[in-house]
Amino acid sequence: MLILPLIGSLIIISSYYSFIQQTKNDIFFTDIAGRQRMLSEQMGHFTHTIFNLKKDDDRELLRKSVVLFDHSLTVLDQGGEIMGRKLSPPQPEIKIKVEQVIRLWTNIKPALLLIAEQPQHSQETEKAYIFLKTRVPQLRDLSDEIVSRFEMLNSNRKEMLLKTLISILVFNFILLSMGVVITKKYLAEQKLAEEKIRESERLYRTLTEAARDAIFIVDDDDNIVFINTLGAGLFQKAPNDIIGLPLNKIFPHSVYTKQAKALKYVFKTGKSINVEFDLLFEKQKTWFSTWLVPLKNDTGEIHSIMGIAHDITSNKRNQLILEENERRLREAQKIAQIGNWEFNVTTSRIIGSREFYRIFNLKPQEFPGTFDAFLDCIHPDDREMVSKAYTESVKKRTRLDIIHRLLLNGKTIKYVNERCDTIYDDSGTPIRSIGTVQDITERVKSRKKIEEALEKARQGERVKTLFLANMSHEIRTPLNGILGFLELIEGYTRPLLEEDKHEFFDQVRTNGDRLMRTVSEILEISQLEAGTYKTNIGDINLVNLGEMVIKKFRTPAEQKGLELDYVTDLENAPIRADEQGIYQALSNLIDNAVKYTENGKVILSLKQQTNAFVFTIRDTGIGISPEYLKRMYAVFSQESEGYTKKYQGIGLGMAIAKRHLDMNGAKLKVESKKSVGTTFTLTFQSAEKKRDDQKDIHGHSSVKVALKPGEKHRILVVEDELSSQKLIVAFLKEDYDVSIAVSVQEAKQQLKEHRVHLVLLDLSLEGRENGLDLVNWMRKTKTWKRIPVIATTAHALPTDRENCMKAGCNDYSSKPLKRKNLLKKIRSYL
Repeated sequence: MLILPLIGSLIIISSYYSFIQQTKNDIFFTDIAGRQRMLSEQMGHFTHTIFNLKKDDDRELLRKSVVLFDHSLTVLDQGGEIMGRKLSPPQPEIKIKVEQVIRLWTNIKPALLLIAEQPQHSQETEKAYIFLKTRVPQLRDLSDEIVSRFEMLNSNRKEMLLKTLISILVFNFILLSMGVVITKKYLAEQKLAEEKIRESERLYRTLTEAARDAIFIVDDDDNIVFINTLGAGLFQKAPNDIIGLPLNKIFPHSVYTKQAKALKYVFKTGKSINVEFDLLFEKQKTWFSTWLVPLKNDTGEIHSIMGIAHDITSNKRNQLILEENERRLREAQKIAQIGNWEFNVTTSRIIGSREFYRIFNLKPQEFPGTFDAFLDCIHPDDREMVSKAYTESVKKRTRLDIIHRLLLNGKTIKYVNERCDTIYDDSGTPIRSIGTVQDITERVKSRKKIEEALEKARQGERVKTLFLANMSHEIRTPLNGILGFLELIEGYTRPLLEEDKHEFFDQVRTNGDRLMRTVSEILEISQLEAGTYKTNIGDINLVNLGEMVIKKFRTPAEQKGLELDYVTDLENAPIRADEQGIYQALSNLIDNAVKYTENGKVILSLKQQTNAFVFTIRDTGIGISPEYLKRMYAVFSQESEGYTKKYQGIGLGMAIAKRHLDMNGAKLKVESKKSVGTTFTLTFQSAEKKRDDQKDIHGHSSVKVALKPGEKHRILVVEDELSSQKLIVAFLKEDYDVSIAVSVQEAKQQLKEHRVHLVLLDLSLEGRENGLDLVNWMRKTKTWKRIPVIATTAHALPTDRENCMKAGCNDYSSKPLKRKNLLKKIRSYL
């Protein structure tokens, strides 16, 4: 009988022992399952942390997370060992999966630590990110499988524990005292397990509080059941003040609506989701990226959702700034019609901005993005040029800057300016080219219009100049004959005519001079207005220039009964200026003074001031009204106009004078009073006069040749116009031997056949060569190099005079020629 109680006691003791061991395993198993579930639930948060690292604090959190994973996986490894060997029945497949998790974690851990330690966007971290994107989901899937297996086993083991407990109660009356001892031991074990669970809770509480993200848990009624201190601090409250409140009491309506929709989706699908929202704190907007993770109970049902809200304000603001900058860039590119593009040399792919595609009339989704496709848009005649220019720029490492055409839709032509720089790797291999393209079609069209307009203007100017030159030549040539022969006829017949008939010659001469002056003024103002008049700056003595002007107008003044005086105590008044221009300006002013003075006097005075010489022209003429003073320098302007016009002229004299003085830096001042008179004051800057050792004023040397007894100087007249030939011969035949040539070839022949002492040269001649060709040839030939040449031509523009001097002429006289003046010039050289 004693054997049965003993056997029963042993059975009961064995059952209690099994119960205690099973309970210990269950406690440990439950702790493992809880840890694994928490790992699975936290996986989304850590995944989010991994791929959204922005601050050093986030990296510190990642390092702490790695330590916690290590600790939890150690416990999980122990659980896998128990399940594989100690559970009844054993669960080797769970042990295998736990080992897979541990191996996968071993591979993932270095990548996480690399990201935590290395700066973002390095080559190593980029590789680590790519690796984690594939491995982290695998780790989570394995974790979910283990959690599911744990929960299933946990449910089965609860039934086994219940049966064991019933067996123990049957024999409880036998082993009461022993049960007390066992219970004490069990309670000690239970206390130890609970302490481990509390330690685990403290560990995860530390994790949530150490996180730099707001962490909260919401139940299926949208009530907050947990929130960490950081999350509660966002609302300036403690966690206990928020726990238990519904979301709509915490968040603004717009944010709550978005959150509620996302929570509903997670509860319905069981899938995690990321949602962005913003809150207004102290009148400043703060953005959060929230990762919502479902939390499940033992049966796999979702009982709540954990949210991990990460502050992305800095990133969001940078993104908004970037978007705004991109918008401004697009607008700027649109306004400037400039697009940008990038060509990957390795992949031969081209991508461009919105304006790039607009300029090329392309749709981004349809453009293949190849270099050949790019060349297809270029005008066929420009493709080889563009391709070669790009290849050369890459080869020589220079910037590409080229203008070419685009041919769009087979008919539309655009002009674009392409610029690009190429980037190379360390070995010198081109990696990519970055460039811009600007639509310059309108600019090119405008430039062409301007060029066409300029060409038309130049053509018009050429036509105008040619017209004026031809007009001058055609008017001066016949006038040369009219006035020249008049002078000869007057010399022969004046003594034979009655005195009252002498004025006939004066009237013809006066009207001829008037016509010649009109032609000269029109030619001169045309060149001054067009800017084609060329000044010949040199040393001038104003004393001598004043004498020349007074001498010119002495006779017209005497004919009107006017007193014309030149007053100066200076012997030399040196300035540097264009002599012809200053002489013309003084002549026009004296001419006007004589013209508009009916009686009294005209006085020209010259005096010296500090570093300046001052010409003063005073007359006792009709004066100038204040109204006309404002426009007296305008072309074709006269105070007396229309049918009541009293004085001759076309109103160019003052305009020409003012422009010549301005070109030479002289100041012109006028004071006038009607019916009293006018005073013009001209101020010139003084200059040291330079001596000229050349033998004539134009810089071309000549030599006076001794004559044999009874020999006359021979003058070669190179002139193709018959009346001019006869006139010059009539002027010269009494004093000189005269030869005639009508072309350059005849002139050369005359020079070879006769000993010529001086040449009178017209510019327009028969044949292909002109007078300037002849003088150029003479100056290059030793035999005739020193023969004086005087240009006598109807081409009377200032440029004609300048061209003659440059070619080698010693002097210049424009037609119509006057016998007295011509003979004077000839004698100065012979």
